[in-house]
Amino acid sequence: MLSYFLNTVIITSFVFFCYILEPHIICPGDIFVVLKPGMNTSDVSDTWKRPWANVKNVTAVYPPGVSANYRFPPGNTIVRWVAVNAIGEQDDCVVHVNVYGKYINSTSAR
Repeated sequence: MLSYFLNTVIITSFVFFCYILEPHIICPGDIFVVLKPGMNTSDVSDTWKRPWANVKNVTAVYPPGVSANYRFPPGNTIVRWVAVNAIGEQDDCVVHVNVYGKYINSTSAR
């Protein structure tokens, strides 16, 4: 006696749910540096850190062009970071860069 087994194909509909995470961003601590003598801006690249975020699109948006190599003037500069998810929702945080000291122009000190 021969037995035949039929393979049945079951077609199942799959519904894919794509959950978009709401962006969350956490900035690192504020930066404090002392202006070096004779300089009118300060380099903070050795203390510069990127924030943590649960999305990949994270950008420093203010001041324009700010980065680890940005030259910060004396005083307090507020750096604004923004995290954006795939549908454009945003979260932001800030880091205060504090540069202590005064620039003294050697020609004006005479």
